[in-house]
Amino acid sequence: MWDEERRAQLRAQLDAVYFRLYGIERADVEDIMSTFAIAERRDRAGHGTYRTRDLIPGYYDAYSAATPTAVQTWLGPEEKRTARRHSMETEPDGRGMA
Repeated sequence: MWDEERRAQLRAQLDAVYFRLYGIERADVEDIMSTFAIAERRDRAGHGTYRTRDLIPGYYDAYSAATPTAVQTWLGPEEKRTARRHSMETEPDGRGMA
């Protein structure tokens, strides 16, 4: 099921991680985000605020401070289930290969 809010949160987390990996300073993150006019227009039309710009700095700060809860938000209930392991002898759905 598509969850637009969760998707926005995950995307913001990824953006924050990329900014950190590329060594971009916090002040520069806000400057960079101000250059995305289309994203800002869409966010304001749909949410009344530039939500993307509002979310990313919070995650950036959490990762900078190495706050454990920042990483924990990556996983929703469906991802916390035990992952199925597959071998070369099974299909992804668990059936044996012919």
